[in-house]
Amino acid sequence: MATRTSAKPKSGGGELAVKKIRAENVGPISEFEDNVALGVNEVQAGNGQGKSNFIDWIAASSGAPIPLSVLDGENAGRLIIDGSVVLEYQRKKGKQPHVSLASVSSVALVVDPGIKDPASAEEARLKNLLKMVEAETTEEMIEFFLTHEAKSDEDEPRLDTEAYDYVDLHYGVDKLRELDPVAAADVLIKGTGGLIHKLKREYRDEAANAQARYQVAHPEKPEKLSDVSLLDADAEYRNAVGDHRQVQGEASQRAQLERQRAEIEQTLGDRPDVFAADALVEGAQEGYDEVAAEIMELEKRLSAARQKAISAKVTLDQFKKDATEARRAAESWDRRQAILETPITGATAADVLKAANRVDLAKSALDLARETTEYRKKLEVAQAAREERDRATARESEIEKLADGVPARLGAQFNSLGIPDARVNNGVLEVKNEKGKWEPFHRRSKGQQWRWALPIYVKHNPGAMVALLKEAWNELDLESKGEIHKAFVEAAVIGVVEVTTKRGEDLHIERFVA
Repeated sequence: MATRTSAKPKSGGGELAVKKIRAENVGPISEFEDNVALGVNEVQAGNGQGKSNFIDWIAASSGAPIPLSVLDGENAGRLIIDGSVVLEYQRKKGKQPHVSLASVSSVALVVDPGIKDPASAEEARLKNLLKMVEAETTEEMIEFFLTHEAKSDEDEPRLDTEAYDYVDLHYGVDKLRELDPVAAADVLIKGTGGLIHKLKREYRDEAANAQARYQVAHPEKPEKLSDVSLLDADAEYRNAVGDHRQVQGEASQRAQLERQRAEIEQTLGDRPDVFAADALVEGAQEGYDEVAAEIMELEKRLSAARQKAISAKVTLDQFKKDATEARRAAESWDRRQAILETPITGATAADVLKAANRVDLAKSALDLARETTEYRKKLEVAQAAREERDRATARESEIEKLADGVPARLGAQFNSLGIPDARVNNGVLEVKNEKGKWEPFHRRSKGQQWRWALPIYVKHNPGAMVALLKEAWNELDLESKGEIHKAFVEAAVIGVVEVTTKRGEDLHIERFVA
């Protein structure tokens, strides 16, 4: 791209300090030269002309750690201001990633972090504020965060050892030193919060165990204490229960035998005559044999003999059937007669009642012995649980105050870091307004925000230019843009911002004019 040089920036009344800025082999730019002045300078061009790459180089010259792009085919690029090379970058192997300015301009991100969520935006604002002043986390700062505030002359501030050990165990104090103060404070808040949950969990577990073991709701002293030992009472109780079960079984067997005997006495009757039945069978057999002989001897009387044989067979079957029934009845009679002849023994209903009463007495003695033995133990455990609860509650309150104080203490470090009239209140950056009253920084106008932030940035980064965020700039109205431009002029700072114009328009720089 050919070199283009614009006229001196419009001052709007009086000349302002002007610097000549030159880019060589920057992104798609082979050569570019123009002027920048105090206030906001708009780097204007159509798409693809190298605006973002040019501003990346300006931001990098002020210390922003971003990867840079060099013109294809060239080995190095340079950024030159008023004849002095302020940045020279050698091409690296491989594709060079592009990083948006939304992550590199710390002072711009203090004013507008570009995050919608208020809590996340406030955290990013604080981190970039501390990055801007190059604040570091030190051992003294960590101890300051974990030291309780003295309430009286007797209550000397001291390092909270328990909170320190807990944070060191779960996060590592050495690792904390590698973080910026805001990130370190955030870890300390989480650490003390974790300690609070640990104390609560220990108290709940102890209380639950005491409740489950002893069920101490209203421990009262027994009216009478027994002399019976717990061991003797327990043995007597077990013996009584065994005797009771045995006599219950005997009583059940006796009742069943009595029912069977009463039923048999009503239905038994006389014993069937088995011998008579057998005699009839023998006679019938003889008759059958005679008829069979007659059949063989008298063929002529065969038909009548067969009829007689059939009749005799029927009679024989009936007598056999009757004999079988008589034999079964006789066997049943013998079994029932044996029952009648069996003597009745075992426990009576009175014996069962007596054994049950004995069980009740033994159980009462056992309960009384247990109550006597466990009473003082219950009281001791209940008292210990209450004392543990009170200690945990008091410790929890102390740690909660410690955790709540960590964000506010961050603000106490600001003066020593070169950030005057600022504090952190409930995680929100607050600054003093013109009336000396504390006001949330994010509620101030953009011009007021830049008037507060720019002097701090210049003090720690003298002579550096400021790259503004394109997205944040485009969202502002004309009046707000003019307010920001005026703040840059008052602070004698050069600011640059990317502005896209019509397609094909060459790269050039225009000082903002309201």
